Amino acid sequence: MVKRKRADRTTWGLVAAGVAAAVCLLAVPFERKRENVEALILRLVLNENGFAAVRVERELVALGTDTIDPMFTSLVKRKLGERALDAGQLDLLKGALTAFGPSALGRHLGHAVEADDSTETVIRALELLAPIARDEDFTTFARIAAGGREPEGVAPVFTDSVTGLLRREKGAFVSLPGVWRSLPHALQLALIDSVRDAKDARGLEFLADNIGFDDVTDGLLLDALVEIARVAKQPGSRNVTAAIRRFLHGDVGDKLNRAVIALGLLQDESAVGDLIDLLDTDSRGLQRGVNEALQRITGISFHGDHARWSAWYESELEWFDGDGADTLAALQHAEASMVLSATRVLAKHKLFRQRISRELALLLNDPDAAVRSATCLALSQLGSSVAVPALIDALQDENESVARNAYSALRALTGRNDPVDSEAWQKLADELAATS
Repeated sequence: MVKRKRADRTTWGLVAAGVAAAVCLLAVPFERKRENVEALILRLVLNENGFAAVRVERELVALGTDTIDPMFTSLVKRKLGERALDAGQLDLLKGALTAFGPSALGRHLGHAVEADDSTETVIRALELLAPIARDEDFTTFARIAAGGREPEGVAPVFTDSVTGLLRREKGAFVSLPGVWRSLPHALQLALIDSVRDAKDARGLEFLADNIGFDDVTDGLLLDALVEIARVAKQPGSRNVTAAIRRFLHGDVGDKLNRAVIALGLLQDESAVGDLIDLLDTDSRGLQRGVNEALQRITGISFHGDHARWSAWYESELEWFDGDGADTLAALQHAEASMVLSATRVLAKHKLFRQRISRELALLLNDPDAAVRSATCLALSQLGSSVAVPALIDALQDENESVARNAYSALRALTGRNDPVDSEAWQKLADELAATS
């Protein structure tokens, strides 16, 4: 009984001590808490007393990250400025700082840049935040970059950091317009380079929306559009291609050549007439580029022959204005024979093969297996990539003939030889859905 009472007194004594310690902690003046946080980070950096990172992070959280803001500028200036750290110490410091999380760290770094807007401080701030930044931190990241007194000096690091962010966080593309408006011109140019280097079709709209800024910027925008168009798996939107087409009229030189390349890569059917007009030129290089663009858009080639291209174009326009409308309407006919006949005819007309392919792709849900099978063949003949998602779905068709024809069409349109049951097809479908 005596031992138990003694034990109880000991337990209550420990509890009381713990409560007293907690009260003392709450009573610690703000300045003392600030110094404690700074000391913890510095002790971690210097690896004193064998401090483990996990213990330091735990104590930092206990002290509260709201106590860190006032001291953060002095810490960055002292330990990342004049007093250089070796690589190991710098890694330890980065680890302690990034433990705050991107939002808190971004806030701390913002205070640091406000106090010291030198290029060195801004670069170090960007390098600390970049590896852990998320899409919602993009505007904070841009604000830190724009806070320096010499944007040109920050631009290379900004380009690399944003490229990594766009590759890692696809949602960051949504923030591009707002970020663009918040940046000085030197960093706007760096942002264009980042979007170009990310090589993601999500960046096409942003680039196209800013065409018309000035000659230098337009040149960089066109370069970026061409680079992204090279990896795009689907035709460009009307907004994107319309912005590029303006360079086909009254422009000469590099911008015209790049616009031709971009429109071909993005398969802009609306540009066919203008491109054919450009074939009537003395420039062999431009003529060659235009012919390649027309071949990409239509799937046919007349080897740069202006007369043949013009005759074909006029014939196709005449057909679409006349019998073409009725043939497209026949795809909705109740008689399967009428639908099959229309499908065969449409597969021969490639001026607007994207539009036709979209209409035909709907027939892959037709109840008649013969119609679905013939549709796969027609889509293969038209050669437009817009049909790829629907054909991937058709690989699961219950009719073997339909599934086989869908697979053949996919191989023809994509140039891929993945097995019919490969997960690669669904992955491609997901990628196309994400960038459409």
